[in-house]
Amino acid sequence: MATTQTASPMVDRSAFQRDLLVAIRDDPGASGRSLGQQLEQYYDSVTNPRLYQNLSELEAAGLVNKTASDDRSNAYRLTDDGRDALDADISWRGGGEEA
Repeated sequence: MATTQTASPMVDRSAFQRDLLVAIRDDPGASGRSLGQQLEQYYDSVTNPRLYQNLSELEAAGLVNKTASDDRSNAYRLTDDGRDALDADISWRGGGEEA
């Protein structure tokens, strides 16, 4: 009898959003600007609208927490749900590195 593998908990997230969650995991409290610079190592162009729209979607989904770090910047951290979803996605993909 064949076993069925359930979908990744990140099935509704884009690759960009998953990479953004990894960047936040690796640099908790980073600003949006810093996160954008990190992702530019992998993507040809990371525009502010693309970056901040995706951060807003991740926050609305309860995966990211945004707090003001100064008058002009916000700091981003994974929520417990975000960390759990990222860990489950990494495990689902067969990776051993957990958040």
